[in-house]
Amino acid sequence: MVVQPLGHYTYWLPVIIIFIAGAAHQAWSANIFTTIGDMFPKKVIATVTGIGGLAGGLVLL
Repeated sequence: MVVQPLGHYTYWLPVIIIFIAGAAHQAWSANIFTTIGDMFPKKVIATVTGIGGLAGGLVLL
């Protein structure tokens, strides 16, 4: 909708860009969670995931 005043662009351009960005972010986050399982022993996977979620939440504050 923002690009409509520019004339020849349709509203599909920002929709496609947002879709690609969202898909890339989801693929990255899924790979990060599986990396934790590859790097740490079974006993500490939940703890490491929780610490990572806490750190990510603190960054947003």
